[in-house]
Amino acid sequence: MMRSIRNIVLIAAVPILIASCGPPRTAVYYPASPGPTAYDVGYFYNYLSPYGNWVFLPGYGYVWQPGGMGYGWRPYTNGHWVWTNYGWTWVSGYNWGWAPFHYGRWAYTGGGWYWVPGTTWGPAWVSWRSGPGYVGWAPLPPSAAWRPGVGLGRFDEREINERSYVFVQQRNLTAVNLNQHIEPDTRNQTILRGTQSATSYTTEGGRIVNRGIPVERFEKETGQVVPRHTLADSGSAGGSRVSGSQVEMYRPKLSDATPKNPPPGVQGGTRTDSSVESNRKLEKQKRNTQTTQNNQQVNQQNQSKQQRKADRQAADEARRQQKLERKQQRQNQSIPPKKDKNKNKNPTSEIGG
Repeated sequence: MMRSIRNIVLIAAVPILIASCGPPRTAVYYPASPGPTAYDVGYFYNYLSPYGNWVFLPGYGYVWQPGGMGYGWRPYTNGHWVWTNYGWTWVSGYNWGWAPFHYGRWAYTGGGWYWVPGTTWGPAWVSWRSGPGYVGWAPLPPSAAWRPGVGLGRFDEREINERSYVFVQQRNLTAVNLNQHIEPDTRNQTILRGTQSATSYTTEGGRIVNRGIPVERFEKETGQVVPRHTLADSGSAGGSRVSGSQVEMYRPKLSDATPKNPPPGVQGGTRTDSSVESNRKLEKQKRNTQTTQNNQQVNQQNQSKQQRKADRQAADEARRQQKLERKQQRQNQSIPPKKDKNKNKNPTSEIGG
């Protein structure tokens, strides 16, 4: 009898042992069920502090500026796009990219780019542009709010500075080394004229889906096959990882509660941090220098044009003079010499008396 019981226990345990020996599973993300949450935006304060500076900006509150970014840096440039069950999803190349490129909004001021924290996760928050041969994207402004049950609120795309857009040739949209294919921002104005808005966010099964550039149309026009991925939760904060057909990404659920404490290193909350003012002055100096250089270049080009025009006019005048001289010479050669009227006249004999 005891032997039979032991056999039954062993048979029942076999499937459990086999399952425990298999590869670890990564949980696929589903919308969190209603209930208490562990974090508010104060969670970002401590995590992002080592990677940049928190400052206070009137109208926005506490905002974060990444450190070590060179002049002309723009969000959504260091990373690449993948297509997931959430649509076009940004896989950042920064360890801290799970936060500023998937929550909140970006704002550009005289001091550079600042991230305004938010609590709604999205595969990316960008404004899309599409036209013959090019696609582009730019961070959505803070006025473009997401409202549950409504979707992305209307916003004026004129709020987005033309140089905020990142453009690539259409065939390079899915390139892993995307930052090597970005067009110079000096071409943005020209490219913008030939593109149209393609921003499109929807909800499907509780998921926020970033459709933007229609993936089927992209495949048809480029001849590429875009791999389909499934988004999966990562258990800890850090860089996102593409593994086979899965994209692992950290995305904690956040509440709208007001944080109890300000970000580390920021005192008060009623003034603009001095680093913002210094950044604004530096940015203004750079813009003034760039403007002066551009004006000098334009003046040189205008002077060159005027000189070329004067040279052409002088050359035309010289050719006209030569033409007149040749014409005068031909006329002189074609006129016969005048005859002397008295040369062939018979002399008159005088009759004397």
